Amino acid sequence: MRVLILYNRGTMQEEFSEIMNKLSENARFALQKSDYYAKRYNNGYMGTEHLLLGIMSMDVSMGAKMLREEGVTTEELKKH
Repeated sequence: MRVLILYNRGTMQEEFSEIMNKLSENARFALQKSDYYAKRYNNGYMGTEHLLLGIMSMDVSMGAKMLREEGVTTEELKKH
């Protein structure tokens, strides 16, 4: 059983690396920032709130621009 779990972890890591390599530089940066926020708030998971913070942390992101135009702010997201 233990060998199977270790094998699966290696496979998931490889799949994750493959996905990350296919993303744009902006998308990778947003995910890295999302991971940072998830760890900073000790949530143990990366949720939509962390993804939004990751997107909003990018000045040149079209997603961040659209969210800002709708009145979304990083400060408001951090409150939730």
